[in-house]
Amino acid sequence: MEPLEIYIADVPYDDNAGEKWRPALILTVGALETGILKITSQYADKSEEIQALYYPIQDWQAAGLKKASYIDTHKMYQIPTNVLQNKQPIGHLQTLDAVGLSRLVRQNAQHRAEERVVEE
Repeated sequence: MEPLEIYIADVPYDDNAGEKWRPALILTVGALETGILKITSQYADKSEEIQALYYPIQDWQAAGLKKASYIDTHKMYQIPTNVLQNKQPIGHLQTLDAVGLSRLVRQNAQHRAEERVVEE
């Protein structure tokens, strides 16, 4: 298991009311926990605020996904590493998308920092 691989994982809901099997992007791999971002095809019905946190995967077919999808960057989830160790990845995020994702995360972090300065 390596960063930027995509697996089907049991990702918890934000409200802790269960979880859902969905594609997930591997960010970090530790002995006990793996950091992931969830991948979704749901975008149009989200608010502009939420959409701003979603990275549209350009090369979704090469990444092993079945339809146009988005990486939800609002939260990195930690899941037990052992639940993915015996599974095969469904794909890998392509370089174009890895660069685009990194840009979006940096832009959003800068925007949040600027908002904090204005609030102070």
